[in-house]
Amino acid sequence: DIGGLARLENLQLDHNSISGTLPRAWDSLAALEYVFLGGTFISGTIPPEYGSLKRMVNWDLGVTSISGTLPESVIGKGGLHYVNVALTQVSGTIPHKFFKNPLDYVNFGRTSLSGTISDAIGKLDQLDHFYMEHTAVSGTLPDSIKGARRLYDLDLEGARLSGTLPPELGEMTRLDYVHFGKCVGISGTIPQTIAGLTRVDYIDLESTKVSGTIPPE
Repeated sequence: DIGGLARLENLQLDHNSISGTLPRAWDSLAALEYVFLGGTFISGTIPPEYGSLKRMVNWDLGVTSISGTLPESVIGKGGLHYVNVALTQVSGTIPHKFFKNPLDYVNFGRTSLSGTISDAIGKLDQLDHFYMEHTAVSGTLPDSIKGARRLYDLDLEGARLSGTLPPELGEMTRLDYVHFGKCVGISGTIPQTIAGLTRVDYIDLESTKVSGTIPPE
C-alpha cells in the first residue's frame, strides 16, 4: 500500500498501463512533493483530501481519464509550481486562488474548464508556460499579464476570450509562442507594441475579429 510510505517524495508512474482511481489514502503521504501520472489509464476524480499534502509542488495528470472538478483545497493551497491536467475530462470553474500559487507551468488545454484568467497572473514572475487552449475560459486577457515576464509560451487558441489584446503584451520580451487563433471574441487592432517581441517566432491570430493594419515595425 503506497499510502503507508511515509517518506515518499516523488511518485513517477507516467506513460504506462496503470489504471484505477486516485486512492484517497494518499492524503497521508505527508512528504509527497511530485506526482507524475500523465499518459496512464487513471480515472475518477481528484480527492479533495489531497489538500492535506502541504509539500506538494507538482501534479501531472495530463492525458488521463481524470474527471470532475479541480478541488480548491488541492489546487488553491498556495505551493504549487507545476499543474498539468491537459486532455482530461476535468470540468468546472478554475478557482481564483489557483493563481496565488508560485506557478511556473500550467497546462489546462483541451479540457472543459471554465472561469476567467485572474489579474493575479501578473504576480507569477516565474511562469514560463501557460496553456489553456480549447477550454471554456472566458473574459478578457488582463493587462497585468505583463508581470509574468518569464512567460515563454502563451497558448489560448479556441478559448472563449473577448475584448482586445492588451498593449502590455509588447513588454513581455521573452515570449516565443503566442497563440490566440480561433478566439472569435478577440477584437480591436494589433497593438503597435507587439513590435517589441523581438524573440517571438510564432504569432497566431487566425479566425479572430482583429482588424486594422499590421504594425510597420
